[in-house]
Amino acid sequence: MGKRIELLLLLCCLLCTSCFKDEPLNDECDIEAAYVHVDDLNSVFYSGKDTLVSVLYTSDKVVFNVRRTADVKNLAPVFKITDGATIQPANGSVQDFTNPVTYTVTSEDGQYKRTYTVEFSKQARMVSDILKFDFENYCIDRKYGSFYEWFELDEDGKEWPRSWANGNLGFGLSGGGTDPDKYPTTVEKNGYEGSALKLVTCSTGVFGAMAKKYIAAGNLFLGEFDLSVATTEPLKSTRFGVKFDRKPIKMTGFYQYKPGSPFKDAQNKDVEGRVDKGDIYAVFYRNEDENGKEVVLYGDDVLTNRYIVAKARVENLQPVNEWTPFEISFVYTKDVDLDLLDGNGYNLTVCFSSSIDGANFEGALGSTLLIDKVRIDCEEEAE
Repeated sequence: MGKRIELLLLLCCLLCTSCFKDEPLNDECDIEAAYVHVDDLNSVFYSGKDTLVSVLYTSDKVVFNVRRTADVKNLAPVFKITDGATIQPANGSVQDFTNPVTYTVTSEDGQYKRTYTVEFSKQARMVSDILKFDFENYCIDRKYGSFYEWFELDEDGKEWPRSWANGNLGFGLSGGGTDPDKYPTTVEKNGYEGSALKLVTCSTGVFGAMAKKYIAAGNLFLGEFDLSVATTEPLKSTRFGVKFDRKPIKMTGFYQYKPGSPFKDAQNKDVEGRVDKGDIYAVFYRNEDENGKEVVLYGDDVLTNRYIVAKARVENLQPVNEWTPFEISFVYTKDVDLDLLDGNGYNLTVCFSSSIDGANFEGALGSTLLIDKVRIDCEEEAE
């Protein structure tokens, strides 16, 4: 009996030793969120929600939107970083943000580093009553080097902190490869003038089939793409909208469209008699609710959310092989609060897709939408 007790005690000690063995050090080094406190909120920010910024895993920028007259020379942002990681300059230290400041996050195990650009962006008002999108500003994505991404410049030649996003990053999860012209959202070199946007509905291949997501429509939209939920909640991966301080009236541009065949449903089955359609639309909406909480539109409510103020959509987009003009007016269902508009309280998104139901993984392989020379006409401001 005594030997049995000794053996049990020895076993317990061994189990306890294994339980108390040191956990491996964390190898992650991400900024997850950032916050800044200022004594006079209204002199720096448009609203309290602008003091807190969530940072997507795929982003290497942290952007606070501030008033054009804000003093950004002595600000001390505080960052939420992954457990055990360290950050330089020091978390909460005062910095001069007249120009963007680079921060480096080092993982707990010391093996990995990520650099982030932190910027306090003074939102310039539109000088013109017409916003122009010519799709000439593009490059190979600056993180993975595999696909195209687009950006816009303001009147000073400065890149918008948030502008165009697309699903190419998600397509890369299904083995998209390194040829940017094989992705759903790509470049058409022979546009109406110069380069144009080319959107193609593509197969997601073997990996997509394993996830029962058989197709990926080419798309481009004003907003952000959140890779962290792309496989679990794909409709939440598209975060639509950028801050906009004018009242849009109409959207114009040029397009070509060729539907593929056959049309397939979400189960990858042919749908007899159904022809694929492209999609072109814009949405103008309030970006905070009555309690000051941020409002974001996603793939499941971008056309139905109750904070939408106006929509413009090309109905029944027809197949055409030549550059064809389109013109759509914004239909308002709510009044615009001019004080809220001046305070960056509204967002605008513009969206293009090669398959109108691509968000639900329905469409036809090869459906192709070309877009160029898009213009957003806004209401003229009173002198």
